[in-house]
Amino acid sequence: MTELAIKSWAGGQVAIDAWRSVSFDLDGTFADTSTDLAAALNALRVELGQSPLPTPDVARFVGRGARWLVANCIDGIDDAAVDEHVQRFLNYYEHCCCDTTEPYEGLEDLVRRLRAAGVVVSIATNKPRRFTEAIIDGLEWGDWFDSVHCGDDGPSKPDPSMIFAAIESAQTAPEHHLHIGDTPTDARAAGHARCHFTPVAWGMDTGKALAEMGLPGFDDPSDLIAAWVG
Repeated sequence: MTELAIKSWAGGQVAIDAWRSVSFDLDGTFADTSTDLAAALNALRVELGQSPLPTPDVARFVGRGARWLVANCIDGIDDAAVDEHVQRFLNYYEHCCCDTTEPYEGLEDLVRRLRAAGVVVSIATNKPRRFTEAIIDGLEWGDWFDSVHCGDDGPSKPDPSMIFAAIESAQTAPEHHLHIGDTPTDARAAGHARCHFTPVAWGMDTGKALAEMGLPGFDDPSDLIAAWVG
């Protein structure tokens, strides 16, 4: 099996327009959604007579879809019941997805700097569109991104289709595109898309899984922001 080649940028300064297009993962990369996700998951646990989990214990299972999250965070769950519990979780999340979610500090300004330099900026997230749009609309981020690509638009990451869609929308090419993410799922999607990838370590598992892949990331949003010059 051929090892996946990942073109990583995780240090050293570059010009603000070094790439013609940039996509951000949402959960744990562009925005801290962990508290709201944990609130919904814990509402389901309480409904099932289980005690709430600390937010970090929930967050480390974010990034591979709601089914993975529920299957790993509900005690003694039967495979046949997972889909039903996923729907209950999503119903809870729909009512709290904007309660505490916010961009990581400085990233709103970074997006505006990139776009002012002519860089096309998008979101590429495995989160379903109904929640992505609820967050973007509810928190008034609508004019921040040129396009938004979601997990139920087609195959989800690590399949590269979503990143290819962002590249096509931007009318650029993989060699001119950078994807930024906090999970191996993002890294593999970028590798399959043959674009550049920036790992970040401020996300749901603080970069541990990426580091195990040999992809240590920017430790803090301020480090990423400072690395883009111009």
